Amino acid sequence: MKKTGTFLLFLFLFSSIRFFAQEKSFPEIDSLLSKSERFLKTKTDTALKYAFMAAEFSHRNKSDFYLAKSFIAIGDAFYKSDDVEKEIQYYQKANDAAANTSDKKLKIQTAIGLAEVLFVSKGNYDDAFLIFQKAKTMIETTSDTDLLYKIYVFQGNIFKSPEKRNLDSSENYFNKALAIALTKKDTAEIADTYTNFSEIYYQKNQLDEAMKCLNKAQELYGKTNDIEKLAITYKNIGNIYWKTKENKKSTEYYAKAYDIYKKTNSTSGTSVAACDLAYMYAMDKRKDLFDKYADESYSLAQKSKVWRVIQYSAGWLSEAYELIGNDKKALFYQKALLSIHDSINNRSRIEKSEREQLQGGFEEKIRSIKLEEEKQQAIEDEKAHNQKIIRNILIAGFIISFILLLLAYNSYVAKKKANLIITQQKQEVEKQKIKIEEKNKEITDSINYAKFIQQSILPDPKEIMKIFPNSFGLYKPKAVVSGDFYWFKKKSDIGMIAAADCTGHGVPGALMSMIGIDKLNHATANNLTDPSEILSFVNTEIKNTLKQNEGTQISRDGMDIALCCFDFSKNSLRFAGANRPLWIFREGKLLEYKPTKSAIGGFTTTDQQFITHEIALQKNDSIYIFSDGYADQFGGGKGKKLMTKNFKELLLSIQNMPILEQEKYLDEKFKSWQGDFEQVDDILVIGIRI
Repeated sequence: MKKTGTFLLFLFLFSSIRFFAQEKSFPEIDSLLSKSERFLKTKTDTALKYAFMAAEFSHRNKSDFYLAKSFIAIGDAFYKSDDVEKEIQYYQKANDAAANTSDKKLKIQTAIGLAEVLFVSKGNYDDAFLIFQKAKTMIETTSDTDLLYKIYVFQGNIFKSPEKRNLDSSENYFNKALAIALTKKDTAEIADTYTNFSEIYYQKNQLDEAMKCLNKAQELYGKTNDIEKLAITYKNIGNIYWKTKENKKSTEYYAKAYDIYKKTNSTSGTSVAACDLAYMYAMDKRKDLFDKYADESYSLAQKSKVWRVIQYSAGWLSEAYELIGNDKKALFYQKALLSIHDSINNRSRIEKSEREQLQGGFEEKIRSIKLEEEKQQAIEDEKAHNQKIIRNILIAGFIISFILLLLAYNSYVAKKKANLIITQQKQEVEKQKIKIEEKNKEITDSINYAKFIQQSILPDPKEIMKIFPNSFGLYKPKAVVSGDFYWFKKKSDIGMIAAADCTGHGVPGALMSMIGIDKLNHATANNLTDPSEILSFVNTEIKNTLKQNEGTQISRDGMDIALCCFDFSKNSLRFAGANRPLWIFREGKLLEYKPTKSAIGGFTTTDQQFITHEIALQKNDSIYIFSDGYADQFGGGKGKKLMTKNFKELLLSIQNMPILEQEKYLDEKFKSWQGDFEQVDDILVIGIRI
C-alpha cells in the first residue's frame, strides 16, 4: 500500500455548506435542520428523515430559501451514504430552488455546493470548474472575500487531483487564496493554505518545501489552538520522514498525532495514528510495542464503525504483520478487508432500500399537497367567478350609462394629455441622448488618445525588423489599450527584446505597461545588458515607484516578463524570465528554458534575484517569447482553455512555415478557436528565426 492522504481527505477536505443569508424565519424548519445536522455523522438515515421533513414544511410554507437548505441537507445525507447519484440530484434541486429567490449569496453558495459535489463525489472536473467560474463572477459583484477564498481553494484542489493534475495551476490558485487570507489576517485560512501547499510539494517530491509549509501550518494551528488540524500536520510530517526513510523522526511525529487524538477522544483519529505507529514498530522489529498499537488500532476502528478507517487499519496491519513474519495474522487482516467490502455492499443495499422508502414517502406527500392546493384553488376560483358575475350584473347598467356620457369628453382630454406627455418625453429623451453621446465621445476619445500615447511609447516595429528581419509580433489587446507590451533596445552588439504581461488589462494594465517600459529604458540607460540584472533593477524600481515596500497595501501590481539579450558578435543569447519562459524549436524539438518563479513587483521581495540562461544559437533556431493570453483563451466550441500543451503543439506544427507567415497563421487559428467566446486577456507572441 502507499501512504496517501485518503484518511486526511476524509477528515479534513470536504465540509457541507452550512451558512446561509437570512430571510423570513421558520423556527420549526430550523429545528428539523439542526436535528438532521446533529445525526449526520452517527445516524445517517435519521438525519435523512429530518431533512425530508424540513423539505416538506418548506414546500408547505412556499419558502424556496428553506427548500434549498433542506435539499442540501438531503444531499449531505446521501453523500454520507455513498449514494452519489442522489447526492448530485438533490444538490441540483438546491441550486434550482435558490435560483427562485432574490438572495444572491444563497445562489452563490448553492452553486459552490453543486460544484463541490461534482468534483468530490463524481470526479466531473470540467463541469465543476465552469460552475466555479460562474460563481466567481457573481462573487466579484458582492466583494465577498470569504466566498472568493473558498472558490480559489477548491479550484486549487481540482488541479491537484490525479485526474486533472496540473500542480502549477493548483499552486497559482492557492497563491490567490493565500493573498486573500493574508489580507484578511485570517490565521486559520493561512494555515489551511500552507497545508494545501505542502500536499503540492509532496506530490512534486519537493519534500523540503513540503516540510517548510507544514512547519508554518503547525505554528499557526498552535496559535489558533486548533489541535485536530495540528494532529493532521504531525501525521503529514510523519509521512514525509517515512518517505525519506527517517524512521525515528517519522515515529516521533506519528506519536504526537496519536497523543492529540487520545486527548480529544477521537476514535477514528486514534485508530489511524495507532496504525501508523504499529507499522513503524513493525519495521523496527519492536514486537512488544507493535502488538500494543496494532490491537488498539483495529479495536478502535471497529468501534468507530467508519468503513474508511476500518479499511485503513486492516490494510496497513496486513502489511505490518508480513514485515514481522506473522503470515497468519497478515492473512487474517486480508480476509478482514474482503469481509469489510462484503459488509459495506450488504449494508448499502439495506440502507438504500430504507432511503428510497423515505424519498418515496416525501415525494408522495408533495404530490398530495399539490393536489390539495389545486383543489382548494379551484374552489376559490369558482367562488370568485360567481361573485364577479353577480357584482357585474348589479353595476353594469350604471357603468355603461356613465361611460357613454363621458366617453367623448374623456377621449378628448386623454388624447390631448397623451400628446403633451409624449412631446415632453421625447424632448427629455433627446436631451439625455445628447448628454450620453457627448459623455461616450469624451470617454472614447480619452481611451483612443491613451492608445495613441501607448503606441508612441512602444518600440517601432520597423526598428525591430532592422535588427531581427526574420521575426514577427502578434499583438492583440483585449481592449483599446493593453496590459501586455513588447520592448526593444540595441546597445552596441547587444539586441534586447522582451514580452511582458502586466497586472490587469485595459486602462489599468496600460498604465502598468508604461511604468514597465520606463523602468526597462532606465535600466539600459544605466548600461545594464545582463537580463538578470535588468530584471532585478526593474523589480526594485517598480516596488519603489508603487510604494510596495511601505506596508501600506496600496498596490500589489506588477508584471511577468521574458527578456532576451542577443550577442550578435558571439551568436549567443542570454535569457531571464519572471514567470514567463523561453521556447526554442531546433530541428523539430522543443528546448524550454524555465523562468524564475517570481513576478516583477507585487509580493516579490526587493532583493529577488533572477536566473540567466546562456544559450549558443544555431542557424534556423526559432525563438518564441509570449504572454499567457493565447493559451488561456476559452473556445473550441466547448468553452475550454486552449492550454499551454496545445500552444506548444501548434508552434511545432508551423516550424516549416516562413517566420513572417506565422503571425497571420497564429492569428487565424486564434480566431477559429475563440469562435463566439469573448477574448479573456491581452495577447502577445513574439517569434524570431536565426
